[in-house]
Amino acid sequence: MINSLITKLRTAIEDNAQELSEIFEYTVSPTFTLGQFNPQEISNVEINGVNIDEVSNISYVLTGRKITFTGLTIGDIVTIDYTYVNRSDSELEKYISLALDQININADKEFVIETASDDNLVDPVPSVQEQGLICAVAAILINPLMSQYKTLDVTIAYPEKLSKDEKIEKIINKCYASANGLFGLIEIYDYNVDSEEA
Repeated sequence: MINSLITKLRTAIEDNAQELSEIFEYTVSPTFTLGQFNPQEISNVEINGVNIDEVSNISYVLTGRKITFTGLTIGDIVTIDYTYVNRSDSELEKYISLALDQININADKEFVIETASDDNLVDPVPSVQEQGLICAVAAILINPLMSQYKTLDVTIAYPEKLSKDEKIEKIINKCYASANGLFGLIEIYDYNVDSEEA
């Protein structure tokens, strides 16, 4: 369940995998540090312009941002193509947990993350509408200044004057007040802000 929410949240905050290529020269240490903090997958490695699959006795292991090679020769030029994201899965999971806390407080729900399984489960299992709400609240927590939240199913427009907490409270109330949850174009208004200006 959490992995599915992370995927939806990553799409909502537009933190999709990006590609990068980096070049290193083996001089002293066979361990290189990739420039991006959250590498997802190594797509290609070349040693002196030759794909690593065609080079015998050279292998590598990726641990976090560090990639360690065995079998390199001093002076080898290593090209690494990889994909990365800006936010790690564990960071997004923390935002999802905070979003669940906000929903529990504002909607009198009792969502908890059960960590006993490989794919942490949310108990009780949220409906499709509640999954959208969880991602919308997490997106606001990540970027409180956002004025619009957009997925394939929903576009939510917020007034710029609303605080993070006001946005969260209003979107939770809107979700549970509607039989369809969050679907279509939803405009969140703050009549208190508008009336103060009048």
